[in-house]
Amino acid sequence: MSSSSDNRAQFINGLKAFMDTYGFDGVDIDWEYPQADDRGGAQGDTANYVSLVKEMRAVFGAKYGITVPRPTGTCSILIFPVSRPISIGSI
Repeated sequence: MSSSSDNRAQFINGLKAFMDTYGFDGVDIDWEYPQADDRGGAQGDTANYVSLVKEMRAVFGAKYGITVPRPTGTCSILIFPVSRPISIGSI
């Protein structure tokens, strides 16, 4: 779904229509292990995840919230290093 801009746009527009129809105020994208080999990940998943969230923010504006998990445990941080904090405003 996230591998191309067309796929992402179709998903985002469908999600927005769903939230409009059913009164949701945001979405939680719980894709905790993009690109993980043992979970069917593909090369480029991490970059596509970032593109997905940025494109969602552009379409949703301030009307809808977006939440995403970040690694917090020692093991997770070693496997998925967080090189810098991400400001919600920058997404």
